[in-house]
Amino acid sequence: MKRRVSGRSDRTLTALARRIEALDAAPRPEFGWGGAVGFGDAGRVSRIGHFVAVMSRWTDAVVEIEAGPGAAIEPAAADELARGSHLLAAIVQDEPRLVTGPMDGAMQQWTPIGRSAYTGEPPTKRSFVTPHADQSAAIKPADAGMYTSTACVGEVSMWRALLGPGGSAVRPLPRYTWNLTHSLPVRVAEITSASRWAEFVCAHPRYVGGVIYPDWVSVSRSCDAIHITLPTIAAAQGFALTTPDGAIAPAFWDVETTFWVRWRVSAAQLVEGPRR
Repeated sequence: MKRRVSGRSDRTLTALARRIEALDAAPRPEFGWGGAVGFGDAGRVSRIGHFVAVMSRWTDAVVEIEAGPGAAIEPAAADELARGSHLLAAIVQDEPRLVTGPMDGAMQQWTPIGRSAYTGEPPTKRSFVTPHADQSAAIKPADAGMYTSTACVGEVSMWRALLGPGGSAVRPLPRYTWNLTHSLPVRVAEITSASRWAEFVCAHPRYVGGVIYPDWVSVSRSCDAIHITLPTIAAAQGFALTTPDGAIAPAFWDVETTFWVRWRVSAAQLVEGPRR
């Protein structure tokens, strides 16, 4: 059944409604976890894998086709649509931390795609780069911090599922995945909706060309990490968010993610990859 968009004719809201419908459609076999490892309950696997598959298709090019150039949306309106997702309602029953948080500090996995992905080097404080004023404005900095994802069904993270079983010239095999232990206490900003993301960014703004990005230096002074949950991704991925302070740059988180802005790792255990 088609979803109504609360009487709105805005093209971006219509595109988001179609995305929620795609998320709520019955998972197809190829929308599973890609056979990266063995899994348990098939239903839980297919639901989470379906989210991974659907959201990974919403690239910047697809957003422009679906919603038009410069697609923007009000956070509250986006959240209204995402709250009606049957898929998110099903996932929260099995994996609430992916949907409502809080981040599970005992289940964070790191599967790198940079140099460490080729060499199997564990994460180290020496290689960790705290956000700094000289880095370019970015929603997801490539030159600072560290990204982890929560191990869930089958003890596999959504990020690892997104990478899939195969390699490429850009992301060659083998894959190395580490279970991380963090020194406590850890200060985590929970981002559970598009509205919360907008509030968070506007509390730590960095203006570039009339667009708002997070000021990650400011963020690093107030917390150790931010946890991006599935409702935020479903509602906001690829859309600029309109706020009284201006438009927030589009984000492409794809899957549940914790972005660490301060080094808090106390131990790392290799759980996937050739052992030396």
